[in-house]
Amino acid sequence: MRTLSRARTALTAAAARGETWLLVWFLGYLLLLVEPYLIYQAQQPPFETTREFATAQLPFAGGLLRYLGLLLAQADAVSWLGALVRLAQAALIFELAARAFSAAAGRRVAPVAWLSLSLYLLLAGRYDQPPMAGPLVLAMLLATNLYLAAGARWWLHPLLSAGLVVLAAGAAGARPMWPVLAGYGVLCGVAAARRASGRTLLVALGHLLVPLLAGALLVRAGLRPCADTWVFAPERSRLTAAMFYALLGSFPLSALLAGVLAGPVAAWRQRRVVDDQRTERRARPGELRLLGHVALVGLLSLLATRVTVDEAGHEHALIDFCATNGQWARLLGVASTGRYPYELASYDVNRALYDQGLLARSMFEVPQRPDTLLLTVDTPYQLAARVRLADQYIDLGRLHLAEYVLHNTLVMGDNNPYLLSRLAKVYEVLDQPAAARIYLNLLTDNLVWRRWAWARLARLAADPSLRGDADIQRLRAVKLTEDDLQFINRYADRPEERAWYIDPEIIAGPLRCHRQHRMALEYLVAYFLLAGRPNFAATEMPRLLDYGENRLPRAWAEGAVVALDFPGRKPDLKGLVIDPECVRRYERFKAVLNEYHDDLRAAMPRLEREFAGTYYLYLARRRLGL
Repeated sequence: MRTLSRARTALTAAAARGETWLLVWFLGYLLLLVEPYLIYQAQQPPFETTREFATAQLPFAGGLLRYLGLLLAQADAVSWLGALVRLAQAALIFELAARAFSAAAGRRVAPVAWLSLSLYLLLAGRYDQPPMAGPLVLAMLLATNLYLAAGARWWLHPLLSAGLVVLAAGAAGARPMWPVLAGYGVLCGVAAARRASGRTLLVALGHLLVPLLAGALLVRAGLRPCADTWVFAPERSRLTAAMFYALLGSFPLSALLAGVLAGPVAAWRQRRVVDDQRTERRARPGELRLLGHVALVGLLSLLATRVTVDEAGHEHALIDFCATNGQWARLLGVASTGRYPYELASYDVNRALYDQGLLARSMFEVPQRPDTLLLTVDTPYQLAARVRLADQYIDLGRLHLAEYVLHNTLVMGDNNPYLLSRLAKVYEVLDQPAAARIYLNLLTDNLVWRRWAWARLARLAADPSLRGDADIQRLRAVKLTEDDLQFINRYADRPEERAWYIDPEIIAGPLRCHRQHRMALEYLVAYFLLAGRPNFAATEMPRLLDYGENRLPRAWAEGAVVALDFPGRKPDLKGLVIDPECVRRYERFKAVLNEYHDDLRAAMPRLEREFAGTYYLYLARRRLGL
């Protein structure tokens, strides 16, 4: 009974603490709004369980901390595990910060640490957050608490500074780490003020300068300085960087606040003790305190959802996840708003439309751009684009072209698992199991992908030719019988090398080798339609008869109607049926345009209302450059 009573008392006390409410809210925030697996998808942090990967990090200042950050980031691949890891980091940050601030104030002042905890919780919801954020803060706070534990043993202090800050946090390297060192110095200085006020400034400067000098000596001795990009990649948003620096700055600010307010707060608390009734009310968690904590959590929730939640980043990561994992129906649901968070999303939507059998019918019901049906090297998301490009070439049967793209991207992809998995797939389709095993074995060193790689290796061991794999057999059936490396050689000596990415022959070649290559057919017709060449598209449409279909899907039918209205030689549709409604809508389109005396710009508002989702409107917008 005593044990139960103690447990009940402890739980009651915990429920009355604001930090408990913050951490509970944080767990729900991560699982329901942020979804850590999307953080992993957005960043794809590299990590391998090999000695080579570890030794590649450690020669740098901050390498140990980067290694730890990348290791912890792997947990994000499983949302609940990533949420728990981040929750543990948040709890440790709060506890270590509370201890440091309490030392500065001379008594426990845990609520002072709420500011730092709240900033960390909000930063955790950014999809471009630095993976090193949590370990950086923990290294600073751990060093501070070890300083406090060292006490009067002054000779330990410089060792702590040099060892825990320089080697762990890389203070001699990247500029984003300097605030970590400054925060550490201020925390130690404020704590020293409680012990010997005359040495406060000396202690603060000592813990600031000693690590810098030690770091400079270590760099001269061979330790390579850490690059700023280890903390912040070039594509980090300004808001994320500002939140990160605000988090680092909150620790010395809170320590100073705790030190300055220690005296007045203690006096105020002493006056409250005089009243026994008030003292009793203070000793138990009352309604006002609980209401205050609920209000705190509510305010933080409002701030998080309205200010800090990166909705575009969430949508970007989700579309990217669906595309790279072939979840096409889910992708269309996510992108149904038509607000694509990045350029590559337009390509992903078209790919999803094809998979769902909607490209030939509904492609103009979504925003279209003629330069995103096929990818170009100009996309700002190079790695993701190359993975998609390889997938497209694999599906089209251009396996050697996919191999070329993947190998050239691997040098900048840091053994990206998606690149390795696609290379393994290319060699599986080419019936080269030995080559496939090379890349599958590399994936076994990845904590997230190793189970998948083991399963593929076991499958290869049981059936090296993969004759029982339906997907592999489907891809082998459309493999090109001609040399698809000609495009590499054709443009190798030309400055516009990117041209081989968008050459329509990329699609026409597979269709020439395999007449019933449905993907090549639909993409070729779509290419000509988007390029404003419906007459070229119409000449390819009769291939639909090879599939036993004689009725044109709506988008194709609208293109055929426009082609038949062109002056000159009419395309031969070979008996394909056009829905009469498509013809009536085209006649109505021309009638509306005639009302405005062919002034397309003036007629556009009305055309937008009456002909949304049609090829006719797409061509009109294209003429205006919209």
